[in-house]
Amino acid sequence: MAGGQSPARVVLIEDDADIRRALELLLTEHGYQTFSRQDGRSGLQAVLEEQPDLVVLDVGLPELDGWQVLQRVRRHSDVPVIMLTAEGGPSDVVRGLRSGADDYLTKPYRANELLARIEALLRRHRESSGEPVVAAADLVRLARERRGRVIVADDDPDLRRLLELVLTQRGGYSVTALASAEEALLALGDGSVCDAVVSDIHMSGRNGLELAAAVQAARPGLPTVLVTGDARMSTAVEAMRAGAADFVAKPIRPAALVEAVQRAISRFQDRRERVLAIGAHPDDVEIGAGGALLVHAAQADEVTVLTMSAGATGGDPARRQEESVRAAALLDARLYLGELPDTAIPEGRPTIDVVEEVVAAVRPTIVYVHSSHDHHQDHRAVHSAAMIATRRVGRVYGYRSPSATVDFRPTRFVDVGSVMSRKIALLAAFASQIGQRDYLAEDLLIAQARVHGTATGTTYAEPLEVLRESTPASAAFDVAPQMKDGDMKDGTRALT
Repeated sequence: MAGGQSPARVVLIEDDADIRRALELLLTEHGYQTFSRQDGRSGLQAVLEEQPDLVVLDVGLPELDGWQVLQRVRRHSDVPVIMLTAEGGPSDVVRGLRSGADDYLTKPYRANELLARIEALLRRHRESSGEPVVAAADLVRLARERRGRVIVADDDPDLRRLLELVLTQRGGYSVTALASAEEALLALGDGSVCDAVVSDIHMSGRNGLELAAAVQAARPGLPTVLVTGDARMSTAVEAMRAGAADFVAKPIRPAALVEAVQRAISRFQDRRERVLAIGAHPDDVEIGAGGALLVHAAQADEVTVLTMSAGATGGDPARRQEESVRAAALLDARLYLGELPDTAIPEGRPTIDVVEEVVAAVRPTIVYVHSSHDHHQDHRAVHSAAMIATRRVGRVYGYRSPSATVDFRPTRFVDVGSVMSRKIALLAAFASQIGQRDYLAEDLLIAQARVHGTATGTTYAEPLEVLRESTPASAAFDVAPQMKDGDMKDGTRALT
């Protein structure tokens, strides 16, 4: 291999054990990373899973023969393929090349000739695609650097698996692979966190164009990237009119797919809200604005929760911290847990300092905090400090806590009908408080949300006071940001 270049990955599909071992030894000695299979079905699976840079394919194979493997590979990938077979007549060579093989070599082969052809194919493929060979170590690193969540919808299991693997291994995304547009829409309807949808245009049932339009109706702005074997301009125009953010032509080039998804997500993230929800104690935020935060999370907004104390007066601090971490995970939120004294949180400093430090890290576009109309002194203190520390944030809303006074008068309501069951599950994370606090009873929570929903023409709603609104409010309160790990000043720790 060239100096400094990562080893190319080669899948060998050969049923003769002696020839297979000889090929493995030859290629390994010349710097290639090999993945060997002895039948067509497992060989095809290896091509999909390993995403090789080249395939050496025998024709006479059990399970699926070489022609069938080549045909299925070519549905989804332009990976270079060398047919290696004992059938070396002119008609066999012509059939191989017409079927999509890049080269054809007969047995017995000469080692130097095989190596030369492999090198030539890899060089031409890299030059034509502009895609470097990716080292196995880089694939592992990328797989661990999850940069977003993608739903893949395709009724072709081979293509679905290929899309999943490319986006997972080369793109670094967390992928949910589903077999139909209907399943994808159900997942979105369940409030699943998602940054993009990738789908084939041609599917049985609802097709990719219909899915793209439905995604925009369900989650405005959420990007859909469509995969198509028809690269005509009319197809591209039709895809864009359906609401697709981009489209990728078959055969799939991993670099092109990853680039399209990255580009679509980047545009989407530029429009996302960054939400900061501030509470005095564990479960305050989740009770007052848990539904709104779940809506934000479902819309892929960045959500951060700042809890100012561990709630020592209300139970074991260590257990309440664990419960807060569990709830933050359900919200897909970053949690910051302060160490201010429960029932004695001051209105001024250091409370203002704690909030200012987190605000500087998060740069929120929307803030949720306690209303000032509250009997609990900690709630009022956190409200007062937050109003000072978030003075440059355009939108700040006050949520209702169980200790709110009759002066709490909401003027804005968040429709939480799609996430009400998840809010109940979210509050169930605070198991140490369930049974001790009447306000956490499921029937009461549902009844309160139903009352607010009835008053506003929805099924369930959360009430909010508008504390500051100097910029236009988002359509349905979507919201939130990711925080870096590390301790903050004033004893505030980043926990998740």
